[in-house]
Amino acid sequence: MNNHQKITATTHTQVFFSDAQKIEQTLRSLVKKFGSEKVSKMLTTLDSNTSATFDQVERIDTIKEYLIAQAIVIFHLERDKFYTNETQDYREARMVCYNLMDVYTECSHAQIGRIFNGKSKQSIQRYCQRCKENYLSVPQFCQGFCDQYGQLEALLIEFIGKHK
Repeated sequence: MNNHQKITATTHTQVFFSDAQKIEQTLRSLVKKFGSEKVSKMLTTLDSNTSATFDQVERIDTIKEYLIAQAIVIFHLERDKFYTNETQDYREARMVCYNLMDVYTECSHAQIGRIFNGKSKQSIQRYCQRCKENYLSVPQFCQGFCDQYGQLEALLIEFIGKHK
């Protein structure tokens, strides 16, 4: 092996280890944020052959429509009342959608508000905070809600993985 080949091999090895370290750091960050089971599901879904490519705006709109459609099924709601009905089931379904959009997209609260029929940034923040603090932090007191949230979250993870 001549000097040029040694330098090239060393450079490729350094790049590989640098990339591997970045991947490891990213995986650790994802596991901290979402948990190992969800990260495993994400990676499995990403590894599958079924995928589509969307531009960012179309992707966000598609995620929103998917979330709403699945929330309607999971929460047993009527589509035409999704935005207007103020009963607890409808409010909780919307809250789950806002929170999942916040967690799984890079949208700001203001963007999420615009996407969901012009809700204010402050409303989205309150709903997301309420979801995390009043519901998800004490699952033993709201088991039904947490089960529905988990179902919708699992479907969204799978959907996002298939629609990169």
